Amino acid sequence: MSKKKRNQVPEPVEQHESRMKAATKSALHRNSYQARPLMINTSALATGFALHDISPTAGAIVGGGAALVTAVNAWLGRMSDEERQLLVMHGAAAGAWSIVAGIAGPLEAAVGVAGAVGAVASHTVWAERRKIRKPKLSERPVYDEWNDEDYGILADAGYEGVRMFGREPILTADGKEQIGFYYHLDLSGSSVTADAFIAMGVNKIEAALPGKTRKGAVKILEDPDDVNHVIVEIIWRKQWSLDQPVLHPVVEHLDQLHELVQSAVEHHMSDGAVPAKPIPAHLRNLMPGMATIRNPIAIGVTPNREIVTNTIYRKGYGAMQEYGAGVIGSGKTSRINCEICSLLPCRDVVIWAIDLSAKRGKHFKPWGGCIDWLATTAKEARDMLRAAKAIANARGLAYDNTAIVSPKRAPIIRIIIDELPALFDEMDASELHELLSMLTKQSRSQGISLDMWTQRANQTDHGYGFQSIVSQCGNRTVMKVLTSKEVGGVLENSELVQVDPTQFLPGEQITQNVLTNEMVHSRSFLVREADDDLDDDDERGEGAIDLGDIPAIAALYAPFRPKLDAVSAKAAGEAYANRDLNVPENPLLTPQEVMTPQFTAPPESAAEVDELVQQFKTNVDWLDAVLTGRMTVGYIDDEEGKTMDTSTLPEIDTADILLDRDIPIGNNVDAREDRAHKMKARLQERLAATESGVEELTQQVATIPRAVPLSTAAAQEQPKQFPDTDPIIVAAVETMGKHAGKGAPMSAIQEAAEKALGKKTTSETVRARLRDLNYREKAVLAGKGRGARWYLPHHVPAAADSATSE
Repeated sequence: MSKKKRNQVPEPVEQHESRMKAATKSALHRNSYQARPLMINTSALATGFALHDISPTAGAIVGGGAALVTAVNAWLGRMSDEERQLLVMHGAAAGAWSIVAGIAGPLEAAVGVAGAVGAVASHTVWAERRKIRKPKLSERPVYDEWNDEDYGILADAGYEGVRMFGREPILTADGKEQIGFYYHLDLSGSSVTADAFIAMGVNKIEAALPGKTRKGAVKILEDPDDVNHVIVEIIWRKQWSLDQPVLHPVVEHLDQLHELVQSAVEHHMSDGAVPAKPIPAHLRNLMPGMATIRNPIAIGVTPNREIVTNTIYRKGYGAMQEYGAGVIGSGKTSRINCEICSLLPCRDVVIWAIDLSAKRGKHFKPWGGCIDWLATTAKEARDMLRAAKAIANARGLAYDNTAIVSPKRAPIIRIIIDELPALFDEMDASELHELLSMLTKQSRSQGISLDMWTQRANQTDHGYGFQSIVSQCGNRTVMKVLTSKEVGGVLENSELVQVDPTQFLPGEQITQNVLTNEMVHSRSFLVREADDDLDDDDERGEGAIDLGDIPAIAALYAPFRPKLDAVSAKAAGEAYANRDLNVPENPLLTPQEVMTPQFTAPPESAAEVDELVQQFKTNVDWLDAVLTGRMTVGYIDDEEGKTMDTSTLPEIDTADILLDRDIPIGNNVDAREDRAHKMKARLQERLAATESGVEELTQQVATIPRAVPLSTAAAQEQPKQFPDTDPIIVAAVETMGKHAGKGAPMSAIQEAAEKALGKKTTSETVRARLRDLNYREKAVLAGKGRGARWYLPHHVPAAADSATSE
């Protein structure tokens, strides 16, 4: 940073006057907050005198006017929620004092003292609230770099009066790497509002930063508790690259989940011969049926590798609708697969899908039975949306004791619509608008959740009135788009977006919760699809197909996916009952390769694990709950108070699971023997691998001479050799000869060596000679610890245990 020069040329008069005006304006802004307590205290005093000395009517007029001004100020003033509460409390206290003053008199000693103390206290509290923060930095150069009046970053950006008062590092979620800094700025010394700084400050700060800064490195965050505090986030490096995808947690731990399910089934079928395995904490929410849609689902990671979640059900609100856009190659299909993968562990959500594009559902079909209903024609899509409307009406009548149907009573129906324009092209536009409007506006309380995706973020492509449909979507997502104008077609307050979606990588996204107006920049998890364009040197050969991750995931979760409740299934009608059930051929039961975990599992908190499943500590507990029906969504009470089970998890016959895993079923002698044989074969394979390792190690040990150290023999290294005339070797041999039968301790050999040399020597020097003697079989070390002794080979007692030399 450039420092202020001593011989600097005086600034021009015009510039000096401009700086003085800016300083005066800043000072007036800093002290403008004192007008609020001063106004309230003055009004209270005037109201008290009016009530006591003039008339109650005059007092009411003065007090009412003051209360109205205070209320308007609290409602419209640029303040935080805490400051609004402070203003209301101050006004209420002042009003109470004015009433007491009107009765007893404002000049009464006790009343006057109370008023004076209250006035001083109110001004003090307000002064502390707007006090300019002092720097907390131990590094003065960093403070000057931002706050120098002539050459500071804030001055160069045009923010006179703004001060940087603190800095903290940005670390990755695992805490192993620093990737940037948070800079805390105080706006109270300027006339700049937080909203204006957030909207306009990114480009100005980027331009003012010294050196080269990558595009998108700077973001500005607000502090919801303080309108004069903003945080500048600067991340040095680009967060993601094309060759470093972010794998989904289910993909990361897929083989562990398969092993837990497999061993639980083997335990069940072998009458407990296969032991139960504990469910690790980080896998609890990933086991089939162990998660709930009432908690947010994981959809990606932030630049510092924190898990990003998406809320699909909100208590007191109902099911959330979603609208997303991204051009070809932006990663929409990958984002949809990520969402499906995160929904599969939930026991209270049913997945439907519509795809009328040229792909006709090809990317949905590998999910098999995990998707309850797939529509790939206009008729099927129409039947599905009509069925959803009928289900919403039926639930509203059946579950009439509450306005919002909880997923505990009936599962959420998540309808994923890929390529929305294709749906508009093939269906009647007026009917489609009617169905989508009804489902988005009126069906969220009945557990219907739409997830609509399009390539064209311009809403005019979907016909007149589509804006009203989008306005009902509480979740919005923008992936890579062609122009920044398209962002405004999806997100609310799109002018606050601080990254450039036209430069996004595949899977990169901005997600927005409209209810909280929170926007998060992240990259969605990757679930690999099938790929027939393999590298030429791929070992699987020409014409091979990489099945990806989806078949293995589907094979794991499909037997445990929930079904519609009875009310909904009946309302869905014949179209639902006669739907095509898509079951893929030859499902892949085990992953092709083991993934090394790079990211943590979804967020761990008390709310993540439902109360019902906290008792399931092992995979055996889990399977028993599934088979006996204890893994239920919930229950309702009928008019007579009787409990009605409304479980949406299917009644699973053990045979369904066994057939998928090639385990013989049946109770006859042949089936039991075949089952036992296959289970024993699995155990024998593991035992054979262990025995092979033991045998190999035994062969290695057998080749090691008794007097040669194991470490030396294993490394095949010969220790340094010394001549027999070496004085330390001569002294060691003589000492071992003197201690024949008892053995020579190391201390005795050390003492003899120093005596022979006539000076002190290190123990390592002596040990080097002993290792040489040991290797040439002229000395043997027997015993351990303090009992270790060195012997000549023909003096070793028969009961002594030889040991390796160090």
